[in-house]
Amino acid sequence: MTRRKKLTITIVALIAIALCSLSRWHYAAPDSTTAAIVTERHFTSIISPDHRDTLRAYIYKGKDTLLSTPSDTLFAQSVTRHRHASWVNRLWIPSCRGTLAARIDTTAESLSAYVPLATEEALPFLKRHTKTMERQRLAYAEQLEDIDYYLRTHSVSDEGFDIVGRRRGTVARSIDSLKCLITTAQRIIARGNPTTAHEAEYSVIYGGQSIKAKAVSSGRDGFLLFQTADSKTPSAARPVYLNAGDIGGGMKAAKALPVPPDTIISAHNDKAGQHKGMIAMTGPDGFFYEGECKDTLIAGNALPYCLHHGFGVEFTARGVKAGLWHNGVYRGEQPLYTANHIYGIDISRYQHEQKVVEKRRRGKRVKKKVFPIDWSRLRITSLGTLSKKRVQGNVDYPISFVYIKATEGKSIKNAYFHADYTQARRHGYRTGAYHFFSTKTNGASQAAFFLTNSRYNAGDMPPVLDVEPSPKQIRDMGGVNVMLAAVRQWLAIVEQHLHVQPVIYVSQTFVNRYLTAEYRDGEYLRKNYQVWIARYGEYKPDVRLAIWQLSPDGRVAGIRGEVDINVFNGFEDAFKAFGTTKK
Repeated sequence: MTRRKKLTITIVALIAIALCSLSRWHYAAPDSTTAAIVTERHFTSIISPDHRDTLRAYIYKGKDTLLSTPSDTLFAQSVTRHRHASWVNRLWIPSCRGTLAARIDTTAESLSAYVPLATEEALPFLKRHTKTMERQRLAYAEQLEDIDYYLRTHSVSDEGFDIVGRRRGTVARSIDSLKCLITTAQRIIARGNPTTAHEAEYSVIYGGQSIKAKAVSSGRDGFLLFQTADSKTPSAARPVYLNAGDIGGGMKAAKALPVPPDTIISAHNDKAGQHKGMIAMTGPDGFFYEGECKDTLIAGNALPYCLHHGFGVEFTARGVKAGLWHNGVYRGEQPLYTANHIYGIDISRYQHEQKVVEKRRRGKRVKKKVFPIDWSRLRITSLGTLSKKRVQGNVDYPISFVYIKATEGKSIKNAYFHADYTQARRHGYRTGAYHFFSTKTNGASQAAFFLTNSRYNAGDMPPVLDVEPSPKQIRDMGGVNVMLAAVRQWLAIVEQHLHVQPVIYVSQTFVNRYLTAEYRDGEYLRKNYQVWIARYGEYKPDVRLAIWQLSPDGRVAGIRGEVDINVFNGFEDAFKAFGTTKK
């Protein structure tokens, strides 16, 4: 070999070594143009034999299930995993065009692992989940009814009103979605023998563009490999060596897929996760909570459970609970009292007859005196001091309605009823009559006595049955079932005669003890009659109510002594309709 040829070979070798070294240096150092996002989506298509109907399913390893129609973009978003990836070469020189590598996080993968659905499983799967969806639809429908009730009886100034309003839209959309899913599933079931197809969709997000891709076999443990459909690497991208020691050093692993509340149709458990402060938490059967919480360790759980604590709103099929929570226990709603609420009072002979202490030469004498009501001055000046209340400004509220005791049992009449009823109507107050229930006689005779000795005219408040028996009185009457039957009898007779549904006045204790599923008539009364409840605390009663008697020690200009103060559960439109429609 000539000296010139040897020199040429040496020079070429040195250049090759230099280029290789430069290449190794260049392709071992990732920069911003190396990074990309790979989106990955797996699901099962359930197809009817005639190919006219299709549903998509994603079954989590934990058995949570998502089901949707092909046009549901929320489903696609929910089952899309985003992987941080790097453009790579298999060699230290440009190679494997259009290839990307993404790290594997085994924990995240297992939390949301996809379970394919076999064809032979499709029909029983649809039958089972159609029943599940129908239960969930009914649960959402009950929740929507409670949401609408809440919105009718609250205003935008009430804390949590915005949360309830937002939730209504979600629940309404969920009901529509479930109806569509149920109908489609029923059509597929009716045609019989559906087939399944396992779908896998990949794309690369780079430079503001979405590029179709596919999965390819991996050449390095701990990483997945993907390749663009056209096997091209964008000109602006800088690949790195696949086996470089620092590949993926700044790359984030994919997270577990979320389970959205408005498409899930069955649930394995409720995952709250770790949260502090304000959160939004979802669960099975339409459960949703938005508000404050604190993390609490539960025996057997590795992660803390987010316990309702502070202000929050919980939604279930049993109703809406907006207010304060303490260590997971609902304390109640704290209303803000303003002049915008609709207030009323209830009176009897005690607002006329007062005991007065008279000084005498040989001591003092207690004498009963009769005081008139100055109907032209009536105005609430105090909500009472028996419990704490949140009041905005000074208490100087107009009175919108007046309830007057008419009768008690089958023989006691209020001597002031007719005069007070006439004056109240004359001064423009909506007026109503109430009867005090006695455990010493049956409901029919008490109803007849009330109808004979009270008055009811168009526009009046509905009649009320005041039920306040002690446990001993109930036992002496024959027990709870006898008492509840008499109450129901009184209500039915009065409603039949006056063609308006009466209201039941009870305490919170009475509701908790007797208006329950334990007693047939109790459950009937709770579901079919509106309630006027006496509860003297800072929290609003957690029942469906028409009127809340919030204090027995209020003050009213024009009336001597203490007066029961009531607030109507709603605003002007609901108040106008009150007494004209059933619950």
